[in-house]
Formats: sequence, C-alpha cells, structure tokens
Amino acid sequence: RLAAVRFRVRGDGDFPLDMLRYDACAPATQADVGEIEASHHAPERAWVVYDCHRRDDYRPYVYRTDDAGRSWTRVSGDLPEDAGSWVVRESPTDPDVLFLGNERGVYFTMDGGQRWTRLKSGLPTVGVRDMNFNYGERDLVVGTFGRSIYILDTSAIAEMSPAVLAEPAHLFPVEDGRIHNRINTYASFGDAFLSLI
Repeated sequence: RLAAVRFRVRGDGDFPLDMLRYDACAPATQADVGEIEASHHAPERAWVVYDCHRRDDYRPYVYRTDDAGRSWTRVSGDLPEDAGSWVVRESPTDPDVLFLGNERGVYFTMDGGQRWTRLKSGLPTVGVRDMNFNYGERDLVVGTFGRSIYILDTSAIAEMSPAVLAEPAHLFPVEDGRIHNRINTYASFGDAFLSLI
C-alpha cells in the first residue's frame, strides 16, 4: 500500500507518505506516485505528485508537506485539469519556485504552487517524465516521453521577483560565453584536429 511508503530526508529520519486517504483518488492501488521531492530549503518539507490515469482521471495531484508528512496541502493551483502530473522539482535557490512535468510539457510556479505558467521556449507539447538540476550551471535537464532531452537555463527564473515583473522591461545579467576554436594542427597528416575551449 502507498500509505506505507517511507523516505529519508537528509538523514534526519523517516516520515510516512500517508496522504491518499485524504484525497478522492484513493484507493492507493489505483494511483501512481510520480515523484517525491525532498526540499532543499526546509528539513520537514517535501513535494509529491501522483496520477490516477488508470481511473481515467487526468487531473493534476501536487501536494506539499511542511511537517514531515503529518499533513498535506494541495498545490495544483491553476494547472490544466486534463494533463496529469508526473514529476516535480524544487528550485535549489528559491523554495517557492517549482517545476512540474506533465503530459503537455513543463510548468513552473514562483509562488509555491498557486499560479503555474507553461514553459514553451523550444519545448514542444510532449509528456515530461523526469527532470533534474545541473546545480553547477543552474540548468534544468528535462527528459521527455518522446525519448529526448531539453535543457533550460533557470537563472532568469531564479532572479524573477514581483519588482522585476512590475518593470516595463528588465535586462538580466548575461554569463560569459565560451569560444570553441577548431584548429588543424597537422594539415599534412590527415584530419587530426585540436579543439581549444
């Protein structure tokens, strides 16, 4: 039974994932846990998504706990009612920024799950089954059901704030780029090349 699932949060102990009894998607045998995301910011916070597509229920089910699983708050907000929910990731830099993968792509929220916005920049309408952060680059790496990956630079989202949104225009800082030079070092010996970065 899903109610017996336990997971460890940063070595601080186990706490139960016992939320399905509070939702219409029970019994647990007909729901799949898509992902459990332990918070990067609060030791007793976690996020969970699950779906009930086997019951022909495609609504999003996204929950947060702030007390190690003793209570759960639904944070599906204004996500589409017919795209489900497969994976959730919390931003490593802001506890209110979440990314959610569903049958239509990737959505993000900057307010902990009340209002969601779909990311469309180059990402087609495709089911997203997995996401992980490349912490050194602040990139979100997205795995799709269409057997492809998408890499999103989340630095602008991390710097977003109500003050920035209120401005008529805002210029975000740009990181230094890398120059890739391809040099033929031995022209008389075939196609041996040296790449300098």
